[in-house]
Amino acid sequence: MKKLLGVIILFICICGRVAAAGYNLEAIRLYNLGLEQYRVGAYSAAIDYFKSAVEIQNDFYDAYYNMAVVYDYLGNYSQAIMVLETVLRQKPEDAASLLKLAQIYYKKGDAPKALNLVDSIAPTSQEYTKARQLADRIKLENNAQAKYQGKEIAAKVAPTNKKIMGINSPSGITADINGQIYVASFSDNAIFKLKPNGIHQLYAKNSMINGPIGIAIDKNNNMYVANYNKNNILKIDKFGTTSVFVNYSNKPYYVFIRDNVLYVSEQGTNTIFTRTLD
Repeated sequence: MKKLLGVIILFICICGRVAAAGYNLEAIRLYNLGLEQYRVGAYSAAIDYFKSAVEIQNDFYDAYYNMAVVYDYLGNYSQAIMVLETVLRQKPEDAASLLKLAQIYYKKGDAPKALNLVDSIAPTSQEYTKARQLADRIKLENNAQAKYQGKEIAAKVAPTNKKIMGINSPSGITADINGQIYVASFSDNAIFKLKPNGIHQLYAKNSMINGPIGIAIDKNNNMYVANYNKNNILKIDKFGTTSVFVNYSNKPYYVFIRDNVLYVSEQGTNTIFTRTLD
């Protein structure tokens, strides 16, 4: 989301020039409200404001782009793709939209589509360097796959590593009773759900979550979060409601559940404490 946050500063600087260039002032106001809603984590509201802005000004490409960025961040790739394709129908050379669309297709596992998009980005564009980096990554992966294609598999196969990209500062990992995997993102103050194909989607993000590290899930699918920066333990129930489970814990780091008892390691006190679950 760094691109979107950067636009906030840039837009404030160029607001007068954009308005003079023919942008509707009400569309600009709605666009800025969308940016403000994103900054406080109100993602649905941010999307609604961006939609309202483009309804007034249908060539407001920054609003389209940032709407797609939010959809991408929430894991709603189909909507992000639809928005970006709307931009590219009007402005086929828009390098930022081409690169973002390529990145989404790459995350979805459609490497040929992603490569075709990055190859269409002009060398004079400021996104060109990032586009070539993505192209090189795709080609490297394709070459690695081709190298082993058609060869016999040995009786004992060496383990291989697969990387899941896009989660900033990943920390705790756990699974629920159905085998669904969850990952905490320390720097994004969020919890993500991993799908079997490696794609991740946002599971929990709100003002109460700040620096999550350890996560654990009980037999009722309630999640417990070592909320490091807030010095407490959060509980996220199976319906997604977040509450404080332990009011104070000095730099909680790791959490573990056994026999209906929550174990918490505290870095601040070099101790482990336990708490019986409800």
